[in-house]
Amino acid sequence: MHYCLMLLTNNFPTDRVIEKALKPYNGNKWYAKLKKTNDESDRPLFTWDYWQVGGRYNGKLKLKHDCNDDSSEYEWMFMAMEPRAGRLYRSFLIETLAKTNKPIFIEDDYLSSIGARDGYIYVDGGKIADMLNFGEEYLRCYCAIDADGNAYAREHWDGNNWVDDAEFEDKIKAICENRTDGYVVFIDIHD
Repeated sequence: MHYCLMLLTNNFPTDRVIEKALKPYNGNKWYAKLKKTNDESDRPLFTWDYWQVGGRYNGKLKLKHDCNDDSSEYEWMFMAMEPRAGRLYRSFLIETLAKTNKPIFIEDDYLSSIGARDGYIYVDGGKIADMLNFGEEYLRCYCAIDADGNAYAREHWDGNNWVDDAEFEDKIKAICENRTDGYVVFIDIHD
């Protein structure tokens, strides 16, 4: 099954930052340990066997895109010499296109196709302060990891039954409401 995971980080969510945050939930490692010890006491709230930025949940966030603002670090007024995707924001689509064998990849050629004409671009992660719809999207996940490494899930398997967390949305609101610092990235995890 695929699940939408929201990851909050203090640093830009590079693949390395994401891998470190997801490491305790690696299902392959947890089940291998379980096979050796038969001890389920440290069962994680969720597990994954692979993940990808965005994936089935790509484009959930709207990153402000203003071609008239020359003061932002995105420098939307100018053609980017170095892609912004993977450096200033996360976008499965743009990062995948950048890896193609096209002789010259110009990120700006694709921005209108992902919403730039409307004052934002659809992305998978970046600075929370620059997201126009973070308040609408943070409750639309199945599980989350906060910037301190704490995990949350709408429901989890306890080894025998599925257990609902009736307070999941309240917990997510508490960690996200009024948050403007740090970064967010939505990840497709599979178990």
